[in-house]
Amino acid sequence: MGFENRDYFQDEDSWQPRWGHDTPTTRLLIIVTVIVFLAQTIVTREGSFDTALKFGARRVSLIDEWFMLDAPAVLGGQVWRVLTYVFCHDRQAPFSLVLNMVAVWFLGSRLERMYGKRELLAFYLCSSISAGVLYAACGTIISLPVPLSGATPAVLSLFTLYATHF
Repeated sequence: MGFENRDYFQDEDSWQPRWGHDTPTTRLLIIVTVIVFLAQTIVTREGSFDTALKFGARRVSLIDEWFMLDAPAVLGGQVWRVLTYVFCHDRQAPFSLVLNMVAVWFLGSRLERMYGKRELLAFYLCSSISAGVLYAACGTIISLPVPLSGATPAVLSLFTLYATHF
């Protein structure tokens, strides 16, 4: 049998990369997270010494100020932070974003094919909210030094679901 008889040579479109054509929710989560990260790095202002200590940088991102999970802000009524923190990442550590999104891609794609797009999105958002509420509750008991950001709680939930399933 020659190479022209093999399956991957039969389809003309097989050479065209199709990024997430069957996993739209996973693709959407990655795209939104990357867009928010780019907005974090672009939309900044000069910060004070206190904000430099809080956020770890002299230039403070407006996205960080409004969307990272800061327990006192949540208790003050900014409840959207228990969900939006998962799309924010540390601007000084982009490798964390890369690792989280690779994990979302591999785990989310497989889980979305098994459970469906609505169930994956609901699981991802509910696990993010649960971790955010737990972090804010801990913030009432102890003083937390920095706001929470990153998709790590959701990624760990995806790992747990994947490990539980298999």
